[in-house]
Formats: sequence, C-alpha cells, structure tokens
Amino acid sequence: MFCRLNRTVAVKFLDLEFRAFRWQSTSQYSFFSTDESGNIGEETYQRALQAFLKAEQHSIELEEKRNRQQYDAWKRTQDRQLKKASSAGVAVVKTIATQIRKGDADANKGAQLQQTARTLLEEAALKYGHQTALVRLANAVLEKGDSEEAIGKAMEYYRQAGEGGSSAGWYNLGHLLWNKSIEAIGEDQSVSKDASMEAFHNSIELGDGDAMYFVGAQYLSEDDGDIERKREGLGLITAAAEEKGHNGALYYLSLFYYNGCSSLQINACSVTEFVQKLDAAADAGSGDALFLRGHNFYHGEDGRDQDYSQALNNFLHASDAGHADAAVSAGAMYYEGLSTPPDHRKAFELYQSGGELGSVEGWRNVVRCYVLGEGVQRSMSTAEYIAKTMLKDDDNDEKKD
Repeated sequence: MFCRLNRTVAVKFLDLEFRAFRWQSTSQYSFFSTDESGNIGEETYQRALQAFLKAEQHSIELEEKRNRQQYDAWKRTQDRQLKKASSAGVAVVKTIATQIRKGDADANKGAQLQQTARTLLEEAALKYGHQTALVRLANAVLEKGDSEEAIGKAMEYYRQAGEGGSSAGWYNLGHLLWNKSIEAIGEDQSVSKDASMEAFHNSIELGDGDAMYFVGAQYLSEDDGDIERKREGLGLITAAAEEKGHNGALYYLSLFYYNGCSSLQINACSVTEFVQKLDAAADAGSGDALFLRGHNFYHGEDGRDQDYSQALNNFLHASDAGHADAAVSAGAMYYEGLSTPPDHRKAFELYQSGGELGSVEGWRNVVRCYVLGEGVQRSMSTAEYIAKTMLKDDDNDEKKD
C-alpha cells in the first residue's frame, strides 16, 4: 500500500485564503458604555451566555444519556435471550416506548433552554445595543440561512455593533459585503467592494489584526501597479504581524520576503532570515507555517537539516491547528514508521482526520486502509461507499482532464 506524504508546498508561493466570519468568543467583549442602559445590557448579555452554557451542557448530558440507554437496552436484550421470544419482544417494545417519551421531554427542555438564551441575547442586542450580543445575534441569523432578508438583517446588526465600537462588527460586515452581498443582494460589484473596504478600514481604526491582514493582502495582490498602495498593504500586514502577533500575517511575510517583490524593489531574503520569519509564524500557531516547517525538515531544505522527528512534530501540531495536508503527511509517516514505530491505526486516524478537514488524498488513503484492512477492520463495502461519496467529484474531474 502506498500512502503518499503530501508535498503541496514543494514550490512556495503566496496563495492567501481569507477566513470566514469571526465567530465572537464568549470571553471577548468590550465596554463602551458606562451609563445605566449599558450596564443592564452587559448584565443581560451575561445571563444569555449562562443560558447558552446550560443549553450546551444539557445537550451533552442528553447525548451521554442516550448512549447509556442504548447500551442498557442492548444489555437487557442479551440477558433476555434465555426467555421466550414473545415476552422478550413485548418487554423491549415497552422499554423503547418509555425511552421515546423521556427523550421527547428532554428535547423539549433543551429547546426551552435555547429559547431562553436567544430571548436574552436579543434583549441585550436590540434593547440595550450590546456590541458583542449584536455580533453573536448576526452570526445566529446567518447560521439559519443566507436569504436576502437574513443577510440584510445580519448586515444591520454588524453595522450597529461596529458603530458602537466593535471591531468584530465592522470586520464581519466587511467580510459579508465582500463575499455575500454581490450574488445574494445583487448590488453593483464595485459599490459592494468599496463599502466592504470602508468597513474593514473602520475595523482597522479599532486595531483589528484580521482586518489589517485582509486589506493589506488585497492591496499587495492588485495588478494596477499602484506602488504606494502596495506599500500601504505591506505596512498593514507588517503591523498585523508585529503589533498583533497575527499568525496569518507572520506566515504571509515569511513567504513574501522569501520570494521578494520586484515592484517594491525588495530582494529575496537570506535562508537564515526566512527560517527566523517562518519560525515566528509557526510558533504563533499558524497551521500553514507549521506544515511548511515540517515539510522543510522532512526534505532537509531551506536551512533545515533533515529531521523526521521534527517533521512529524510539526505535522502533528499543524494537524491540530486544522491543516488537512499536515494530517495526511503525519499519517504517512506513522504508516511508514519514520521517526516512530509503524502504527497503521494511528495512520488511519490521521488520514481520516485529513479527509474530514478537506483532503482528497486523506480519503484516498482511508479507502486503501479499508480495502487492505490496515489500521482498521477490512471492509470493501465501506471502502466503496467512501470512494463513491467522498471521491466521486474528484474522480470525475480527473476524467475530464
């Protein structure tokens, strides 16, 4: 079985993939109002967070309870095998009916907890203008759908949050205008992008590193030859990296200086400088930087001695950061036993993780594992199912090529 190490970074290039909306953390909020309504809004928002927490805990407890019930039902079935089939069957039916009634009650309680939390969130956002509540409410609206009405409502909530001093509000509004409004609302593209950039710049004025990174990368990627705009873009990304410790900006700069920039008359940096810049990005938690550093250790290039142990360590950390190719590469190293004893089970788990993160190569290796029974019980039916569902579009693309 040949499980390939992913080598997608053999040639380094700048390919910026912008992140989706920033889903406001429950622990991140700012105070921009000290009057009575502001204090009440904060108190209401905190009550909403507590209600959401209770709803989440209830959901976890309900899932654990269902798992126990399934096990108990299976155990009772095993214990009744010595009894008459008819009486055992009646008992099982009664047990299932009772569990369904209990499940309905538990589900209703969960729905009530969610509704309480949503009501408090809406009160904090709409009645008291709490910025973080407005951002979370807009996020919740978009989670339910991307209709014109939903997008318009989310935009208004983000705008209100931004006007109240929330950098996340402006950032998410800019992102929504950039990616959603053109096709969903039908606005003129140039108008939408102008409005998007205005929102991003409002976020930058509030010190938002994500907005600095996004706008800076856009300016540097433009082909109109505006040197001053490119310099401004580089300055924004540098500020995001140095002032905010933004791992994406740090990684971007490592590749930017690795390649150099002729339009800005910036020569490619030395290998030593590249290693330092890449280390800064990797140490800040950039999955891309960790993957590239692992790749360099694996091949012994760009200032790194070949070191499989370091390569595997970086691939694993990148995988934990959500990097699909890193998970596949780490799986291949476990499969081959490079710097570690061969472990086909661990390899299978990493291949599957890579697949779930979006790697076609990961799913291909998962299929091979099922076909050969390596790291998992052999199952041709499972292999065929995964091949048809997860590799169908990819295989069709290859046939077209």
